[in-house]
Amino acid sequence: GKARELLPHGAGLHMLRTLPYDDNTGKVQKQELLRRLRLSDRPSQPYDDQAQRSMLWTVFRQYPRWLTPVVTLCLMDFLAALLLQGPYPTASLAKLLLRGLARLATIPYS
Repeated sequence: GKARELLPHGAGLHMLRTLPYDDNTGKVQKQELLRRLRLSDRPSQPYDDQAQRSMLWTVFRQYPRWLTPVVTLCLMDFLAALLLQGPYPTASLAKLLLRGLARLATIPYS
């Protein structure tokens, strides 16, 4: 946005976390800085199908670690609410199940 407007035509803006300093002199290492800038200017290559599947599997593999405790807690909350509110004499089984599903679906967001 505004930073680009302030730059002269043809100038590039690079954001770096750290600058490469020389341990002895404390000055910026120009060659290392230029090497990093050249690496950042290279266009990224699109991932092939195998790499995409591998990345997705890495993410999806984490789900069972948190999904099981969340569902367990939701079921416990539903059962506690059912016991505290008492039986629904006029409610059918379908209505009870629908109530339970609605409760399970909304508890993680409350």
